[in-house]
Amino acid sequence: DDGSANPTQGCNEPMNAADLAGKIALIDRGSCEFGVKCLNAENAGAIAVIVFNNQPGQGAITMGAGSVGGQVTIPCVMLSYEDGQIIREALQNDTVNITIGALRFTNDVGSDRVGLSNPPLGVVPASQINFFFTPGVAVTNRGLVDATNVTVNGIITQTPDGGSPTEVYNESETLGKLQVDSTEFIQLLPFDPAATGKGFYEISYDITSDSVDELQSDNHFTSTFYVSDNLFNKGEWNLDENVPRITNAFTISGGGNIMFMSGFHVQNATSFRADSVIFWTSTSNPSLDGIRVEALLYTWEDANGDGTADTDELNPVAFAEKIFDDTVNTGAWVRIPLIDLNTFEEGYLFEDEEVDVLIGVRYEGADLVFFGFDTQYDYQQFLNLAGDNLSDLDLPYIGVNVWDGFLPDMSQAFLFTGLTSAVATTLVITDLTTDVKDVLPEEAAQILLFPNPAADHLIAEVRLEQPTQALEYRITDAQGRLVWKERLQQAAFDKVQISTAALPNGQYYFTIQTEQGFRTKAFTVQH
Repeated sequence: DDGSANPTQGCNEPMNAADLAGKIALIDRGSCEFGVKCLNAENAGAIAVIVFNNQPGQGAITMGAGSVGGQVTIPCVMLSYEDGQIIREALQNDTVNITIGALRFTNDVGSDRVGLSNPPLGVVPASQINFFFTPGVAVTNRGLVDATNVTVNGIITQTPDGGSPTEVYNESETLGKLQVDSTEFIQLLPFDPAATGKGFYEISYDITSDSVDELQSDNHFTSTFYVSDNLFNKGEWNLDENVPRITNAFTISGGGNIMFMSGFHVQNATSFRADSVIFWTSTSNPSLDGIRVEALLYTWEDANGDGTADTDELNPVAFAEKIFDDTVNTGAWVRIPLIDLNTFEEGYLFEDEEVDVLIGVRYEGADLVFFGFDTQYDYQQFLNLAGDNLSDLDLPYIGVNVWDGFLPDMSQAFLFTGLTSAVATTLVITDLTTDVKDVLPEEAAQILLFPNPAADHLIAEVRLEQPTQALEYRITDAQGRLVWKERLQQAAFDKVQISTAALPNGQYYFTIQTEQGFRTKAFTVQH
């Protein structure tokens, strides 16, 4: 009892210190650093601390030491919310004896979240799948005897939006012998998510051997990934809340400037627009009031081909910001549109057919400001499998705390020691080929193109039946590559001259798009 409104969270000096002396303190997660909780309990005489997760269904997470964790000398561990409820219920009826330490059983093979192989993206648009997923588990023999015929079974089920789950993958592999205190990665056959398409996927792993395992809690694991319409995210997706899943939030030690970046590859990119970003942020301040967070979209051209993003290889193309006017909450979801840094319009139209991008969320200032992570979705086994083919696009996050204007100093980029989990930042894109209400009839949108064929220039005269708040022009070539774009506000009639002198001979398409729909007309360039 720490005397606060949340007395079981252990954020203040305990009022019941006499009850803790010589015992294991049970504390709930929340409100303050884990190191503070454990140190308060130790100072009151506790011989160990168990922190219960306050989030059902999220298991145990890695506890950061924080500012005073280095002073803690007693064991301080975490259990799941569900385990905490079981222990508390047992305490109502009897004394509970708990042992903290390396209990060893004769037969005990298993793994943990870091040992699971996950897809390279927790959320990916169906149109952007460019990978095979290699399931597998790093299995450790924690028992006292060698284990024989250690088998990993992987089952993947797919649930389409509004549909029922269907098994789409069921494979097993067996390792003949796993010696005591050794770890081996048992790799299964690849799975192609492009073949089954959109939906919510659950991966179920089971680990068995010839012997009956005496500790079953580390023999079964599930993970998920989501093939979406228009979302990129490194971690898992929370379907119930329609946001990225977060299990923790991180910043740099001591607070101050911090930026976390995620890398993605966009294929057929000229058919898409980068629209917005979704992320979680929180602060150690009494509230978020006055906190300013930003998002930045960069295109990345790996000029030297080394797979590492250098500062001079990044081009900032879109920006977003949020300034909180919130005197109550210390954490919140942020959903903000990206603003094109060239046109200052909402949304960024990709200019190349294939493009690598980094989306970064950042805070600049002196406060402790955190960004959400999914610590249950780990990249360690994926990174191991990638080997020498690894690039910055493959990393679960890239941390930076030094920048000049929009450009981060990538020579100072970092990963936290021991943290290979995913930052929970979502990039939302829109498919321009379907992001229209209808094809506009000729009487609603008249397009006159001349001269046709065009040599040095093309004049486009556009007359709309109804005025539009925004009129967007695009010229694409026969392969669908964007070669020119322009956007107007408040238009009903317009006449524009476009230089075609640099365009190769061939067929092109002039498209107008309004709130009501779109219309396309073909023309030819002939020099």
